[in-house]
Amino acid sequence: MPKLKTHSSSKKRFSFTKKGKIKKMSANRAHCLTHKSSKRKLSLKGATYAHKSNESNVKDSKLYKSQHDLIIPLAYNFSIIADDNPSIFIACLETK
Repeated sequence: MPKLKTHSSSKKRFSFTKKGKIKKMSANRAHCLTHKSSKRKLSLKGATYAHKSNESNVKDSKLYKSQHDLIIPLAYNFSIIADDNPSIFIACLETK
């Protein structure tokens, strides 16, 4: 089975915030700017968030850049402690 890859254009257009929202740039600022007011162009300058109905589509296309990726620094020792219930694990980080 081939490797699953991240969609190339979505990794350039979208990014995830720490809370899991999807950040994107505003549309309608690429061309035909002469008839748009300065106030409108200024408000289109900043980034916005994707609508909740589109979040699942973006998360599917950005498979390996999701907010669920966990990166543990090498400066920590990582140990897993199992509770009575085998489906629940507690992760402990200890500094070196």
